[in-house]
Amino acid sequence: MDTAMKVTATHHVIYHNGSFSDIKAAVTMTVTHFTFGMVIEEQSSPPYTANPNAAFDAMQSVVQTFPTFALTMEAWRGENNDTHFDTAMRIIINGVRAEINA
Repeated sequence: MDTAMKVTATHHVIYHNGSFSDIKAAVTMTVTHFTFGMVIEEQSSPPYTANPNAAFDAMQSVVQTFPTFALTMEAWRGENNDTHFDTAMRIIINGVRAEINA
């Protein structure tokens, strides 16, 4: 079992022992993984203030191949990492609400 799976399994046991429902455990793990992933991505990217368009410029070949992805990337242009995080977290939370209310 790789490290990520061990951590996930350990978290599941902790949540279960803490009386988390399966949905609450899944939401907590999703938000935790998302947050760590965003932090890693932000740290690996060039500083946003240095050239806000650097990531977009580097992806031109991908954008030409996948026009729908290009529209998504264009929607994010001009926003900073904090706004990206807030938007994505809001989408996760709204998805959880929809799942719980379904």
